[in-house]
Amino acid sequence: MRGSLSVAKRMAANAGRLLPLVAQIATIGDELATLGGIDEKLKQFAAAPGDDSEAINLAHSLKSLRDREGRAVGGARQILADLGKEVNSRAGRILLQSSPSFAGEVGRGQSAEILRQAQKSLVECAAEVDRLLAAVGEWLTGAAKAVDAASVQL
Repeated sequence: MRGSLSVAKRMAANAGRLLPLVAQIATIGDELATLGGIDEKLKQFAAAPGDDSEAINLAHSLKSLRDREGRAVGGARQILADLGKEVNSRAGRILLQSSPSFAGEVGRGQSAEILRQAQKSLVECAAEVDRLLAAVGEWLTGAAKAVDAASVQL
């Protein structure tokens, strides 16, 4: 009985998470259906003979190009954002991961001075790496802003 109650609770929780997603899927489906109708109309205009067909074909080509350009800029922006997050998440990792190596009895034996020097070098290296990561993060932020500025001009 307990197991089925637990399963029922999990199913209810999952259903609560799925409902907004189902609504999003429906909204996107409606938007996609609308886009299909627009594409059909554009194709009809492109196929229609007459004085305006060349202008319509050109407008259709330019619209397609703008769409591809927008996706290119959006993709570039996403790459910069993802890389920025990854770079920023790396700050502090060297000390965090290596500090336990020097804990406890390790620094108290015959080689204590050698270990202190190694730890000092590690701390200096970690500080420099963190400084460089911060600089790269700032550079990525600047590049993302430049890409955003380019997208406004499209």
